[in-house]
Amino acid sequence: MSFLVAVLVVTWLAIVVLALALAGLMRQVRDLAAAVRSRGRSPLVLRSDAIPSLRSTDGTSRTVLLVVDDVCTTCHLVAPEFTALARNAVGTEFRVLSYAEGTRAWLDGADIVVDVDEEAYRRLNVPWRPALVLVDADGTVLETKPVGSIESLRRTVEEYTRKYQRLPAVDDGRRTAKDGAS
Repeated sequence: MSFLVAVLVVTWLAIVVLALALAGLMRQVRDLAAAVRSRGRSPLVLRSDAIPSLRSTDGTSRTVLLVVDDVCTTCHLVAPEFTALARNAVGTEFRVLSYAEGTRAWLDGADIVVDVDEEAYRRLNVPWRPALVLVDADGTVLETKPVGSIESLRRTVEEYTRKYQRLPAVDDGRRTAKDGAS
């Protein structure tokens, strides 16, 4: 076999191996996309087990957490707006989460609960500061988004409160024997 034929055979084998690897990667991407769609959540959703310290205080409402870092300048900028949005919120609890006691000092006087909880902060493992985290009543994280400005804070809070508002139960008119129907 000549040198040219050997190079040609090796080249074609390399192309076949690369095509198979690409097909395998594409399959994994499709599987991941299908898993995300089946959960009905965006790819930025942070899934975790329920974190007990993040449960709502009343046990029934969802909580919007502003995750802050003590030395983050953007956190200092958006925190007053977050507390203002919290005053107007109905049916959703608003809280601030940090790992450092110093956060309480720069939020002193704000009419908002400040949780200093290193364990919850670590378990959330949110890659951005500040970030908004939507938590279900049982402490399960539903969604996480970065907050880069006051405007993005407003948009995300509006989205969370609109998208995840609890709808009232609908009475379809049917009654059961338990309700006194005959």
